[in-house]
Amino acid sequence: MIREFPDQAIRLILETPDIVRGLLLVAISDLAKQINYDKLQQLNRTFIMDNFRKLEADMVFTAPFVDSSGESPYEVIIYILIENQSTVDPTMPFRVLSYMVRIWDMQRRELEDSKIPLHQWRFRPILPVVFYTGSQQWEAPLELKQLMDLPSSLERVVPQYEIFFLNLKSASPDDQVKEDHPFGWILRVMQKEGSTKREFEEALFLTLERLERMPPEEQVNWAKLVYFLLAFIHNRRKESEHGDLLKIVGFFRVKCGNDFCIVLKSPLIPLWERGK
Repeated sequence: MIREFPDQAIRLILETPDIVRGLLLVAISDLAKQINYDKLQQLNRTFIMDNFRKLEADMVFTAPFVDSSGESPYEVIIYILIENQSTVDPTMPFRVLSYMVRIWDMQRRELEDSKIPLHQWRFRPILPVVFYTGSQQWEAPLELKQLMDLPSSLERVVPQYEIFFLNLKSASPDDQVKEDHPFGWILRVMQKEGSTKREFEEALFLTLERLERMPPEEQVNWAKLVYFLLAFIHNRRKESEHGDLLKIVGFFRVKCGNDFCIVLKSPLIPLWERGK
């Protein structure tokens, strides 16, 4: 059982650069393909305010951005907000902007501490991604001006920035797996959270089948994704279904250093093909 699931579980698997790539391929496919994930670095997501009150963002990364020439002279900040609330927050544009400003302020302090001359200061652009997993239909706009009563002539004084919004429940299943990244297939399982047992079994089987095609060098990513599926079954499906769903996974654990690796021990055969 994972407390605050799926928030904590998603954070766990997003600590792997290629899984970050998988999420971005679904949320912002064009920009995602211009990021160098080999040099992706996760930043401390706790920002200290002037009143020493700690405020946690979700996940923040830096990575080189590859331009049209194939060079990567730029660096971007990737901010992923995992929104699991059951109700829609209409103030989301303000929340995202406040986090972005804190990230830039953290960079300002770094520039000051490094004694960089003011005329050499360069702030990194931020790619804000909201990953919404709630069940309520999200119809709230993601523009700051929508939170204000103002005439059109004043709209130009309102900060403008794009928020990349990934809505788990309403996203097209085909769009999720268009790039055939394993994380897109994980999203298809998550999307079936409230579906019938048979529908969930089918999504689980197809996803595990895709994970089995991952190359050996991605074993760490594979283990994290399978562990996520196990945790999702345990936390999101009825206890009476656990036995049958775990039979589909057909797993056992072996000790690997200080970590537990998950290894499939039998061919994946859907229960409905076993005459169940």
